Amino acid sequence: MNICKVVGECTLIYNDTKIMSVNLFVVDISARLNDSIDDWLKLFSTERQKKILSYRFNADRNRTIWAELLVRYVVSEKFSRPLEKVQVYRDARGKPHIADLPAEISLSHAGNWVICSVGTISSGVDVEVDSTDALEIARNFFLRGEFEKIASLPENLQRRQFLTYWTLKESYFKLTGDFFSLKCGGEKLFLGVPHEHRFATKDGIFLEELNGEKVLLYSKIGFWYHLCLQKAPNAKFLMQSERDVFKELVEVSPFLSFTTDVLIKTGHAQKNCLYKPILNTEANVTYYCVCKSNQKNRFKNLFTKLPSQNSPNQKIAYLL
Repeated sequence: MNICKVVGECTLIYNDTKIMSVNLFVVDISARLNDSIDDWLKLFSTERQKKILSYRFNADRNRTIWAELLVRYVVSEKFSRPLEKVQVYRDARGKPHIADLPAEISLSHAGNWVICSVGTISSGVDVEVDSTDALEIARNFFLRGEFEKIASLPENLQRRQFLTYWTLKESYFKLTGDFFSLKCGGEKLFLGVPHEHRFATKDGIFLEELNGEKVLLYSKIGFWYHLCLQKAPNAKFLMQSERDVFKELVEVSPFLSFTTDVLIKTGHAQKNCLYKPILNTEANVTYYCVCKSNQKNRFKNLFTKLPSQNSPNQKIAYLL
């Protein structure tokens, strides 16, 4: 792994003695995203193999593999231990740790990059892919002051500030894990398919299958909107920003459109079509209310009124 590079170091020195340190490592895996995973899979536990194989696309499997291999490689070099003897386990909060070694780690992956930190103190790292929808995402998910800060900057600096906020939030969450959370609901994405459409006979559909298709898309649906654009970049999305206009077009047009199980159950989904589940794992989410542990009592009344549901994916609303 000679492409592994140290890109940062934080060291605490007292009386000329290094007390604590954290190193940051990064690898460009763009040339390996389509590689076979067969040779690497055997290095992982049975449970971890199941997690890796749960991803449909090889690129996602390789990102997961290479992020963990990176941190295991760095630790094996640092402590002179064979790579296969360095095992990563996760605690109840999902935070990764190295078994039987005095090393604190954090890891992340996105796009062509995997990144990890290894040190003698706990740390959190995050890497994100640049987004052309930074301002819209910030409007929907960031604190008002953060959004206003981003919006006040020149356009060429907005995405940089957005990524700074985003990675800081993710890194802090990974560092502390000092949060109380409670499931408050779940939602699954569905595709509304006209009876005469070629998808009408399918049991379910992956978003990637929409490339080349004409799809009505309401733009004000938060993270669903960005998921659709990311997974089906070559779909011919017919954007609508007015809810009433969108609903009318869905009822009278021959085009595909999106809905969710929540809308279907409550009778607010489009009529005169077939509902086909989206099969991507990201299309099945759980909503959580989260607060800092020391603020739990402040939100006690709210938490007692929340329903609890189960789902493999998490979308977290921060109450900080």
